[in-house]
Amino acid sequence: MERNSDMTFAYRLKILRIMRGMTQQQLAKTVDIPVGMLSYIETGKILPTSDWENRIKMALDWPEDTVFASLLA
Repeated sequence: MERNSDMTFAYRLKILRIMRGMTQQQLAKTVDIPVGMLSYIETGKILPTSDWENRIKMALDWPEDTVFASLLA
């Protein structure tokens, strides 16, 4: 998978969660989302609601898209 600004939310979520040293269970508990739903979001099977997306981004201290690619370079 190409690592650039066109990465999907699901891919970014997984990479950033791992970089932050969190398991799916830990993140799900932190953002109050069922772990199964988080797994579906992370694998791209479903898109998160805007509320879930905001909570995930806050919990992971999600960088801006332009910064994200440089983190993975």
